[in-house]
Amino acid sequence: EFLRFQETATGGLAALHHLPFPVIAAIHGAASGGGLSLALAADIRLVAPTAKFNAAFVKVGLSVGELGTSWQLTRLVGPGRAAEIAYTARFVGAEEAARIGLANR
Repeated sequence: EFLRFQETATGGLAALHHLPFPVIAAIHGAASGGGLSLALAADIRLVAPTAKFNAAFVKVGLSVGELGTSWQLTRLVGPGRAAEIAYTARFVGAEEAARIGLANR
């Protein structure tokens, strides 16, 4: 059942990423786990000062690679930063997210 859900969610995020027009995510508050994956699938990420990101999957023993997060995160912030965010599941605030390329502004 979980595998079927994961495949459906992954397909939805891939479809979002491949839309023929720009997708803009507006993040106000936490983008954790699936919310992080959804934000990463967008072409542009705009954050409010209250925005924060984290790879919550890790905190429950799952892979950060679920829903394409590992690939998207590495593409945006580089392998070293992506590994640190993924392995620790720490929150990345709006200011840091913009500074490291996780958010556009």
